[in-house]
Amino acid sequence: MALTPQQLAHFDTFGFIVLRQLFAPDEMKEIIREFDAWLAQDLQEKSFTGEKRLAVASFIENSPGLWWLPEDDRIQEPIQQILGPDFVWRGSGANLYVGDTEWHRDAADIEVGFTRINCLFYLDPVGRDSGGLRLIPGSHREPFNSRMRPINFWRKKQVAKEGRIPQSDVDEFAAEFNITKDEPLFGVPPDEIPCHAAETQPGDVILFNMHTYHATYGGRTGRRMFGMNFASNPVTDDQVALIHRLTGIIRNSRKVMQHSSCDTLYPEKFLNSGRPRIQRMVSRLVELGIE
Repeated sequence: MALTPQQLAHFDTFGFIVLRQLFAPDEMKEIIREFDAWLAQDLQEKSFTGEKRLAVASFIENSPGLWWLPEDDRIQEPIQQILGPDFVWRGSGANLYVGDTEWHRDAADIEVGFTRINCLFYLDPVGRDSGGLRLIPGSHREPFNSRMRPINFWRKKQVAKEGRIPQSDVDEFAAEFNITKDEPLFGVPPDEIPCHAAETQPGDVILFNMHTYHATYGGRTGRRMFGMNFASNPVTDDQVALIHRLTGIIRNSRKVMQHSSCDTLYPEKFLNSGRPRIQRMVSRLVELGIE
């Protein structure tokens, strides 16, 4: 399902678009069944305590029953329109969320020109104050992107608490922007930053540029979401170096955020699925030696 010129203009200008009821209820039942099974497998018969977010990588890659999803025209066509016909697969992840997710951008390397798209499925109804994705329109572009950098402070504190970055990173960031504890940035609390709140139902899909600043507030513990990440084909030396560095970051995050362990980001069965669209998306990764 191709995006209309108006939808493409919306995405290009604001950095995101919400596609309403892209998938039917029976399709969502299948997706949710696979999601719940994959999270249960990672928990290894333990209970989800709600003390911290559970994030499990390679959800789609390890779920052959859902390999049809990234191949579906409703996903393929919009991604190709935005990233070009040689776009690549970057991965997927399944999440059970706890508490708020403070403002941040998923990609902090706008100058490299390596565009990534996150394709999000919320598996429970979410609203502005119940865990729905809030986005700052136009923040994927410079100079707006750089001017918004200070609000990433609160997210850095969260990530340090999760053990994914050292506290020194938070301290250096605070010093760079002269941020003091409990000081509201831009004169308002984080949950009052002007934004668009993407309220969604299961079956809706959010596409957003990963340089776009986003956050969630007020969601219930255990709310479910998964994302599929796609990227433009890395062609410059800087872009290739970046994709290797990002792979290392993902590996470290997996060690902290999920229970099960896995040596590879992309299982061999996924890389060698024999499915034409998947093979096309992953062939560049194989060429670059990323696994």
